[in-house]
Amino acid sequence: MRKTEQTEPDRSLAAARDHAPQMPDTLRQRILADARAALPAADPFPAPGARQQWRLAWRWAVPGLAGAACATLAGFWIGAAVPLAPDAPVWALAALDYLDGVAQPLMGMADPLAMEF
Repeated sequence: MRKTEQTEPDRSLAAARDHAPQMPDTLRQRILADARAALPAADPFPAPGARQQWRLAWRWAVPGLAGAACATLAGFWIGAAVPLAPDAPVWALAALDYLDGVAQPLMGMADPLAMEF
C-alpha cells in the first residue's frame, strides 16, 4: 500500500472525531425519562413460593442423587468382587491377586498389618 492510502482514512476518521454530532439536552432528557418509565417496579419481597420451589426441587433431587451414588457403588463392587470359576485363566487370577495385594489396602478395604511388612 502506498502511504497516501494509509493516511487518508486516518485523516477522515480524525475529522469525524473532531466534529462529532452533539445530542440536544432536551432529546437526551426525554430518552432518559422514557427509559425510567419503561423499567419494571422493584419488588422489595421475593415471591412467596420461591422457597417452596427450592424445597420441592431438593425433594426430587436428593433421592435421585442418592440412587446414582448407590448404583455407582454397586457397579464398582460388582466389577471388583466378581467370583471366578475354578477353571479361570491364569491372567484373570493374576489380576485378582493384584487387587487383593495392592488395591484393597490402598482403598482401606484390607488390614495393612496382615500384609506382613
